[in-house]
Amino acid sequence: MITNRRKLKGGLTDIIKKLQDFFAYFYKSPNNQNAPPPESGGWNRSFVKNLFWFCLLFIVAFLAVRLTGHAGRLYTRSGDLVPNVHYVDSAGRNFLFRGGLPLINNQQTFNYKGLKQAITIAGNEAGVQMPKDFFIVDVNLLNIESTNDRNRIFVEHQFFKNHPTLGFIQVWGINGTGLHVTDPILAANRDYLGRHLDKWLKDGLGSRIETLRKWLIGAKYDQRMIANLPIVFFVHCVAGCDRTGEFIGAYYLRYMNKSWQEMNELNQRMCPHERPFNCRNYYADQWYCLWLNQARGFTLNWWQEFPCSGKHE
Repeated sequence: MITNRRKLKGGLTDIIKKLQDFFAYFYKSPNNQNAPPPESGGWNRSFVKNLFWFCLLFIVAFLAVRLTGHAGRLYTRSGDLVPNVHYVDSAGRNFLFRGGLPLINNQQTFNYKGLKQAITIAGNEAGVQMPKDFFIVDVNLLNIESTNDRNRIFVEHQFFKNHPTLGFIQVWGINGTGLHVTDPILAANRDYLGRHLDKWLKDGLGSRIETLRKWLIGAKYDQRMIANLPIVFFVHCVAGCDRTGEFIGAYYLRYMNKSWQEMNELNQRMCPHERPFNCRNYYADQWYCLWLNQARGFTLNWWQEFPCSGKHE
């Protein structure tokens, strides 16, 4: 931000100098043989002087808007859409979307307008008629223990603190797991770990996915939700791929009748360059498959392996 301001300030100084040189060429007619004399109906000193100040004030006003615009909480540049936004599901007049980080300006500003536009576009592309106005529940999957994530969470939290009628933030940090469900070392304890998933997996997939579903169908509202507006639940991490893939992947399995294979294929199509999602998040969803089989009577083939990635975005 400081660098941008310095560039604009330097640019303003340069423009003023060039304007002064340009208008001096016509204004100082006694020293300028090429300037048309007043009686010729050409350049008039008073006119040139007024034109100079008009141009200068216009440039100053334009640059002032550019400078102060970055500090505005609802500011977004034209075309600044939140990346990788996709429609997931809906119930009644509420909607569920997934996507990337909704921040701009070096991750210092919440991109409210860009988020609403991206949601509307993604909904329309999925054949869903989106309402003109809606309340946003920002389901943030970032890890508050990470310095970078903590700063991002703060920006989003501050936005909704300042604009409570537009939505609120729900932080559900996702970290995945390094435990691979098919590891032979875990064979003796696999069923126990599967049945008690939420007791050791901090991501809380068992309870949080069910809570999100209750919110979506309107069976249980948080007191911060505005009941007279449709609600969009926007689930995101940074790229909308790995942590989002784990969380929404679990939702696909639990409530959208997706198979373990279909979920992996769907997540891969929504990752940058269509890469598989991160192994830690993949492992967490694999455990979630086992939990669904044991605790909810599903018949998912959790033992089938698919590619996963070492990248984490």
